[in-house]
Amino acid sequence: MATSIINSTANAATSEPFNVTDVLPVVINLSGKASAIDHAMVAVELQSSSGEWMHVRTLFASRPTTTLNAAGTYRVRKPASTGAFGVDRGDIA
Repeated sequence: MATSIINSTANAATSEPFNVTDVLPVVINLSGKASAIDHAMVAVELQSSSGEWMHVRTLFASRPTTTLNAAGTYRVRKPASTGAFGVDRGDIA
């Protein structure tokens, strides 16, 4: 079941950090009206052992979803946009 990690907004937003384990992969996807997603872009970031956030993936209209299956702590950052959209997270059971 998908849950929102960034609610639909045109403002910049950053999700709360979340953990991914080797046993339980996570699907991240853009959510909202198709017209807003056409111009959407979000960065998926992984926290390093030193606490720094490293960019690992970008989601946009032609790639609106990704599966995270490497263990670690992640977050998603959304820049301000012209249309409102959000980001959902779903666990793969």
